[in-house]
Amino acid sequence: MADEYIQAEGKIFTNDYKKSKNHPDKRGKMIFPRKLVRQMANVFAEDKSLSEVEVNVAVWNRTARQSGKEYLFTRMEMPRDKKVDKEEAKQVAETVATSEAEDDIPF
Repeated sequence: MADEYIQAEGKIFTNDYKKSKNHPDKRGKMIFPRKLVRQMANVFAEDKSLSEVEVNVAVWNRTARQSGKEYLFTRMEMPRDKKVDKEEAKQVAETVATSEAEDDIPF
């Protein structure tokens, strides 16, 4: 699961209904797949002291095909667990070292 990126996506358009400075400049929706929500819940379940969870967000400028309106396409995902990445890298290095040591080198 550490290698799997589960992403939420959305679109944010200019708010055509803005009537005052207190209304948002842009509005939109994000779609969260069940797997991502579950992954976020697991982070909280694993560490009860957490009061928030960090997510990575990326944004692209796009144009809607039908209306021609410009919008921001957004994608969000949970950051990779650096501990898991370091452990995986260590295991790979150990496997490579072991396999190299076991290879017969004819001289």
